[in-house]
Amino acid sequence: FFRVFRMPAPGYYDPCLRSGREATAGPHPSVWVCLRAVLALLAMAWAAVCWYTLIDGGAGVAALWSTRPLPSPGPTWWTRVDSGAWTVAGAWHAHEPSPVRASPEGRPAGARGPMPPARPPIPRNPSTPSSPWRREPEERLQPVRSGAQRRAQTPPLRPASATPPTQVMFVPVLDVYPTLIALLRTELQANPGRAKVALVFNIPTMAAAMGKLFELMGFPVYITHSKVQPPGIRDEPLGKFRRSPNGILVTDQVWGAQYPGLSMIIQVGHAATPEQFRERQAFASHPAAVPNVVILTDLERLFLEKVSGTLEVDPPAVLPGDEKLLKAGLRKMARRVAQWENDDAQMREIHDVYIDYILHYKNAAVLHHQPRPAIVRNANAMIKWLYTIPHPPGVVPRAMHQMGLGNVKGIRQEGQWGQWSWPEEG
Repeated sequence: FFRVFRMPAPGYYDPCLRSGREATAGPHPSVWVCLRAVLALLAMAWAAVCWYTLIDGGAGVAALWSTRPLPSPGPTWWTRVDSGAWTVAGAWHAHEPSPVRASPEGRPAGARGPMPPARPPIPRNPSTPSSPWRREPEERLQPVRSGAQRRAQTPPLRPASATPPTQVMFVPVLDVYPTLIALLRTELQANPGRAKVALVFNIPTMAAAMGKLFELMGFPVYITHSKVQPPGIRDEPLGKFRRSPNGILVTDQVWGAQYPGLSMIIQVGHAATPEQFRERQAFASHPAAVPNVVILTDLERLFLEKVSGTLEVDPPAVLPGDEKLLKAGLRKMARRVAQWENDDAQMREIHDVYIDYILHYKNAAVLHHQPRPAIVRNANAMIKWLYTIPHPPGVVPRAMHQMGLGNVKGIRQEGQWGQWSWPEEG
């Protein structure tokens, strides 16, 4: 016995024992290994019984203890190995009878007595999309498509020809806003009571100033831009514009939203980057193709070399009524500015518009190749025309050097922040 199980006899001294004590009679470690193997086999057998019970709906245990044949439980993974569909998903969702246990008559081989009624298939709701883990047989036969294939096979929202090209018109600096009034007048006459125009400026402070000017001229205006905080106040005009049957949305961004009934998009000035320009083009072409017009100055003509999908057109004729309406709004703006003479907080609006205009075109000089003196001249002409002031606002020397315009002529220096007087030309 001890030789078979390699167990030391009583009183035998084992030099391998660390304690140095005599080895006593006891089972050899290999006995415990055998016992563990037997327990593992029993556990695997019990797991197989439980799995068989779950698949057959409770009839598996009875089949183990009974000699009477049972109805076919349906295909399982071991009955579908020959067909290649041995995956869990295939065995779970297959409804055809098992080819191994079914007889040619459609009933289990060796079955006695009446055949049990067939279980009706569960109807599938066609409006409910199928889960990737519960697919119908015909769906499982479809090849898996990659992301690029799905995008290529997805039909577009509308033909590409339905999207009109972006119309670009070039005008002198001081003719930009009379041309804008002529475009608005044309759109209001074409869609009386239903004209909804998105007026997109390239500078947020310019959008706020021009929105106030259009409001003084009597247009139904909804003003919002990226510098308005918090977002709740910024989004309030957007909601009003969506609900309104007509009106003008003055903003500096597209916001990634869609507005029902939009009839026209007018962009004033080139975007900061070509990517932003393409984003606005995509906004103009979705969900319905609407006219998209960009008004640029003559110095911004080189910007079109960086973008595509544009069509240069002639600007509309500016009628005497358009100029009269614009001059009336500028007079109201001048009276509004006259009330700010002793209010530094209000006068800072003029300063912010002036500085933002210079910085925008200076940072985007690679798109239009304008020299810095030309940018400053355009900014001076624009700010004096818009607010009807004799001179542009002064800028402290430190700010001029921070903007990289310390040696550029045309910028007026101011001794300190808050002094908003208009000195005479030297």
